[in-house]
Amino acid sequence: MNWQKVRPVQGKFRDALFELYSRKCVLTKCSVREALEAAHVMPHNGNPVWDRPDNGLLLRRDLHTMFDAMLWSIDPKTNKVRLARRLVDKSYSFLADKVIDHQVDPDALLFRFIQFQKADEKNV
Repeated sequence: MNWQKVRPVQGKFRDALFELYSRKCVLTKCSVREALEAAHVMPHNGNPVWDRPDNGLLLRRDLHTMFDAMLWSIDPKTNKVRLARRLVDKSYSFLADKVIDHQVDPDALLFRFIQFQKADEKNV
């Protein structure tokens, strides 16, 4: 049973990201549809304005969860993945400094990266 709240435009957002990112995770290039999720860069607050493709990334499910938990982010100056210092699971170290080709709005990416940095500082 799935208890997730479904938003009316959620399907369109997901479909748009699948199209935009050629049905592959932006980090790993995984193409298993069932393993992929549409992630919001600017957190969704119920306002459908955030369901734009330039506010999203197509991610493997585990990476989406970690993105939401502020365990990694994309540096807006370099487009490189930055991992949180508290991420002790070395199985994700292959992502460090990986350059990501994305279509995210620069302002949204900058906002998210600043939030990531604050969380990383706080959790050291």
